[in-house]
Amino acid sequence: MWMGKIGNKSAAFIKHKHFHPGTYQNMEKVWLAEEKQKAELKRQKELKEKREEELKTLEIKRQIREQEELKRMEMILEEKKKRYKVDHSLVDDSQSGLILTHPSSSSSPSNSLNKQPAKDDKKIVIRSQYREDVFRNGHTSVFGSYYDRETKLWGYKCCKLTNKDARCSSIKLKYKRKTSTESEECSGRLSKRPRPTSLGLSDSLKLLKSMDVLE
Repeated sequence: MWMGKIGNKSAAFIKHKHFHPGTYQNMEKVWLAEEKQKAELKRQKELKEKREEELKTLEIKRQIREQEELKRMEMILEEKKKRYKVDHSLVDDSQSGLILTHPSSSSSPSNSLNKQPAKDDKKIVIRSQYREDVFRNGHTSVFGSYYDRETKLWGYKCCKLTNKDARCSSIKLKYKRKTSTESEECSGRLSKRPRPTSLGLSDSLKLLKSMDVLE
């Protein structure tokens, strides 16, 4: 019995020491640490939820911006289709290249009734969307379709010319301009031809007299 009393007294004595976990100060420290940990976990959870909300908002804004951009591009395409119209009945499937047209007559209906289709309205039909594919200066091929390995220059395949602004030499002109040497040769030929002798008045009288004598 006295041994139990000694144990209780020793336990009570040890509890009052600063190193014992059962003391009031140590229990308070443990409680404060636990509360601090709970507050930190709660703060991290709130930050995570806030971040998720921000990501959702950014995604919604991105989708709205993409939809607006898509609608704007569709409106631009519709406007281009209305502005530039191509009459497919005048276009042959065998033709190639860009379709060069003028703005549609819907913008000025009053002028479209009075104005007749001109020759300039019939442009070269080109299926491609690049201006480099337009045939210029009478060429039947585009610039860059031929490469001269000796001069290391690009040119036209139809006439083998490397000058971009030069006219196609394969075209047969209706009227060829004569050079100075050709004109001199032509004048020399004309001078060598025998000219017809013109009979004057005296010669005609002599001819008539000779005819009378013969009679």
